[in-house]
Amino acid sequence: MEHPLEDCRLKVARAKEQFNALHDEIVRFSEDNPYVVDVQVDPETGDEIFESAEPPRFPRRWATLVGEIAHNLRSSLDQLVAVFIREAGREPDGNNAFPISKTKDRYLVRNKRGLSYRDRLLRQVPNHIKQRIDALQPYQRGNLAYADALIALRHMSDRDKHREPQTAYAWITTPTKAFSFPTDDEMRNLKIRLPRKGGVDVQADFKRGRGKPAAIVVYPDVKVQREPGVEVVFGRDPDKLVGLDDLRGMIGYVETIIESFAADFKP
Repeated sequence: MEHPLEDCRLKVARAKEQFNALHDEIVRFSEDNPYVVDVQVDPETGDEIFESAEPPRFPRRWATLVGEIAHNLRSSLDQLVAVFIREAGREPDGNNAFPISKTKDRYLVRNKRGLSYRDRLLRQVPNHIKQRIDALQPYQRGNLAYADALIALRHMSDRDKHREPQTAYAWITTPTKAFSFPTDDEMRNLKIRLPRKGGVDVQADFKRGRGKPAAIVVYPDVKVQREPGVEVVFGRDPDKLVGLDDLRGMIGYVETIIESFAADFKP
């Protein structure tokens, strides 16, 4: 007889397969398209200057793989809720899901119908399971809630389902700063000047002419502690960037959550 969590585990296993495929593609791309960061400092102004004749252009397929990883991880958690409802002799409905909340108020405040976000999604779930799901909520981390892996998972899943694929960005580190830009728009002769006094000046050549890459982001508060280089990240906002290490950690965390409930079922 299959374990009640078997479908949850299969979803996590599929996410691992998709991650391995993404990881291998990024490694092969990096080997076939070596990209060296050239950073210079203007001797007169002290400005950092980054130039690239041919910036990287990452395959759009990567966004699809990231979306599939997020979908399978999110589904595994939602199915976990469904498992406990069925174990209680009931049937889940369209509102049941695994809640993820960054704030306690959003999690517990009741709506006009007298239901909280927590109780609406966990309706029919046994109380002792609800309490354990409560303990997993990102808001329990206080000021670090924004960095919780479940918050990143929710953002990735919602964006892929309701907005657009999670475009691959090039994350560039210089000796003192970090910045990123999307790679889905073909460009050449990229030049980024990071003035010592702050701000950013960017120009590049596109098929449509010369201009500034859309959605370029500079992260002046990021403390760079490694050699200049290029990484692949997904997302744009500083607190929502997801790299390969983050994805690997996210998969491991969701798997840990699923397995933490395994002992609730008798062999």
